[in-house]
Amino acid sequence: MAMRTARTTEKRISMTAELIKAVIISLIVSFILVVLYAVALKEELLATTTMTLFTTVIKVICAALAGLLTVRRCRRRLWLYGAAGGGLFTLLSFGVFSAVAGSLCVSIALLSDIGMGGLAGLLSVMIMQMLK
Repeated sequence: MAMRTARTTEKRISMTAELIKAVIISLIVSFILVVLYAVALKEELLATTTMTLFTTVIKVICAALAGLLTVRRCRRRLWLYGAAGGGLFTLLSFGVFSAVAGSLCVSIALLSDIGMGGLAGLLSVMIMQMLK
């Protein structure tokens, strides 16, 4: 009878669960940042012309966060899971914010946003690995 090692008895990490948790946390952070930005607009601390810039920055930051949170317990293919986290965050944030706005306008720009989110997740994980 073979002895079990700590490695074989270790509970397997479900990357799907990690991905979903990371995306939900990133959606919450995104919502908070959007509310803070809306307050800054209402108080006239920022001009309305900054809307495109700030929404893009919020999307990129939160997609990168989703990528980083996805791979915290991952040991292999970090770049792939980071990209998946960023891309999935972008897709789900589009759905959530469309539902909040009450309109669903799907266009080709959504594909570029998903690509941007995937790239942000991938690059954040690569940078994290380089800094280790």
